[in-house]
Amino acid sequence: MIDHPLITSRDTDDSTTTSLQWVLRVARDGTGARFENAVVIGDRRLDVALAGELFDLDALAGTAAVSADLPAARIVRAAWLRDGERLLPRLRGRFALALVDREAHTARVARDPLGAYPLFYALTAREVVFSSSIQTLRQQVDVSSALNRTLTTFLDGVGPSESGRFRR
Repeated sequence: MIDHPLITSRDTDDSTTTSLQWVLRVARDGTGARFENAVVIGDRRLDVALAGELFDLDALAGTAAVSADLPAARIVRAAWLRDGERLLPRLRGRFALALVDREAHTARVARDPLGAYPLFYALTAREVVFSSSIQTLRQQVDVSSALNRTLTTFLDGVGPSESGRFRR
């Protein structure tokens, strides 16, 4: 277990998959980011939360010069420290990923290109809140469960036409 002022972190036993649900809160004024309700791999420099499954862990571990037996989030962390944002297009699988780099003062969230593993967000008065789970996001006390009327207005009338194609 790794403890520091912002986060309590621990490794998971499974090296390729995880069903962890995480919440990342990023201040809208850019003053900071923090994880809540998350199992995070990290230290004072870089924290990583991963939900889902990565398919290319052996190759990723090889390029990051770490053991493929490590938990997936630890392999991603090592690869990010080596390659930075160049890592993201190389990730294969079904996943939602969050990284907080305290040295660079940045937070990054990503999901698989097909969206097989969803990534949700909500705006609060002070933060943008990201989560790998809609249920976990809705459980946050400052996140509204109200329906987004803009989205429902946009989707009203969207559906299959007689030809089977979707129309607006």
